[in-house]
Amino acid sequence: MTRRLLLATLLACCARAQAAQKPISLLWVPGGPIDAQGLNKLIERRPELRLSIGVAPEDLPALSTASAALGALWASGHVEFVLRLDGDPVLTAAPATRRELTPLVAASSRTISRALGKAPEGFVPGAGALDESAAATLGARGFKWAVAGAAASAEPYRLDGGIVVIPARAHSDDWPARPAREEAVVVLDENAGAPPLGSGLAAIERLAEAAARPWQLVSARASAAAPGTLASAAPSWFGETPPWQRPERARAVEELRKAADAVERYQNSGAAQLGLIDKASSLLRPLESERYLLGAAPEAQFDAAVAKIYETLGQRPPAGMTASVAAEAGLVRAQAEPGRIVLENAPAPPGAPACRLERLELDFDAEDVDFRVVFATGGWPAAGPAADVYVDINHRPGTGSPELLPGRAAFTRAADAWEFALALSSAGADFYRWGPQGIALAKHLKASWDPSSAALAASVPTTLLKGSPGSWGYLAFCVEPGPDGARLLTALAPRAEQAQLTSPKAAAKPRFSAQRLDPTQAARTREDAP
Repeated sequence: MTRRLLLATLLACCARAQAAQKPISLLWVPGGPIDAQGLNKLIERRPELRLSIGVAPEDLPALSTASAALGALWASGHVEFVLRLDGDPVLTAAPATRRELTPLVAASSRTISRALGKAPEGFVPGAGALDESAAATLGARGFKWAVAGAAASAEPYRLDGGIVVIPARAHSDDWPARPAREEAVVVLDENAGAPPLGSGLAAIERLAEAAARPWQLVSARASAAAPGTLASAAPSWFGETPPWQRPERARAVEELRKAADAVERYQNSGAAQLGLIDKASSLLRPLESERYLLGAAPEAQFDAAVAKIYETLGQRPPAGMTASVAAEAGLVRAQAEPGRIVLENAPAPPGAPACRLERLELDFDAEDVDFRVVFATGGWPAAGPAADVYVDINHRPGTGSPELLPGRAAFTRAADAWEFALALSSAGADFYRWGPQGIALAKHLKASWDPSSAALAASVPTTLLKGSPGSWGYLAFCVEPGPDGARLLTALAPRAEQAQLTSPKAAAKPRFSAQRLDPTQAARTREDAP
């Protein structure tokens, strides 16, 4: 019995000694530019260290004076730099970045190569989220390995496309005490708060003091890879259930998908402006980052950032966006129900005239569409309140007039060109139609003015209109009639567009976008909607 006990003890000691000699591989994902001087001093104190460091193009401007020193560290073999994309997008939940992955990876790799003298061979996806499509793209671009969240196996494996996937787990404070788990790469991801932002170098030094093992670059593990397949669940290095798949993040991921789809639809609309596409894309990409999709940013901040994308495209955010978010982002808010649409104006910019257009209301049935323009109480011109309402029935360039009614110094986006217009005053309403011969007065209608509710209203027979009000685009103005036309005082428009009428730097002929319901709201306006 004693001999068997001694043998078991000896074997256990040998196993612990063998485990203690397993090399450590550590991937550091800094939360900002690398402290090159601090890194160099750490390696001078700990020459045994071998560190793999994620670097993104956005970090390089702050490293311009240290790029030579970082390149020398890379050449020495003490560190290797691994490519990250700007913002660390979570690829499995990032529709916009996924669609642009090939050019983004190529451009980012060239930027790192020019700055540090060598092209990275490894890739770090945000939160370790990698799937087959992204892995195939990386393999086609010549990357030899990529880090991903650890699933069933912690051993590296080679995919059919040739790229090696190296599983990894995020750091926790008891890491040095768990040698059995060190087959996986350990990640210090400052973007996700593990460790806290800016504390990566200090955490590395603590680990070096606590773990008496040799250090190995992450890339060295690729040589031992056996054939394998990527986990279909695409886990992160925070666990097998990715944070962005948890119920509390489901709404954010869905809003992100909708915004990405809106950018893509606008890009393919035939009326897209390149500058707006670039601006909307630059607003979209940060929302695909760990910071937002892992829940580090407040929900209201996320919503406001998503709403800004729609504002840039001249669109309204989806119906699920709250009134406070729409107001904060300076957007028009829509409400819809069967037979009724209400477009509530965005907050007025500084310096807006007292003639404030508050909202546009439509009530409709099979026979009539009742238009009602509601103003802020008081402040309308001395001649009395007046308003223009423009209707785009099809959202197609070339089938309407981008020019407003004669004498109005403004126009619409090409895709929002109008087919019908209504000029209202207390004296009546003129209904205009656009056609091949241009703008023509189609009918003079009765109008009503209610001082108690500050509302101008007119009813238009459906025989004069086409389509469903839920699918139309709307633009409205408070106007001041004059002998040569009408001066536009305020607009039913996002705050940024409203400011065009008062800003001293505004164009002589500003451009406005129509306000539309999203598909869910449009369906809600029909009596037979589910």
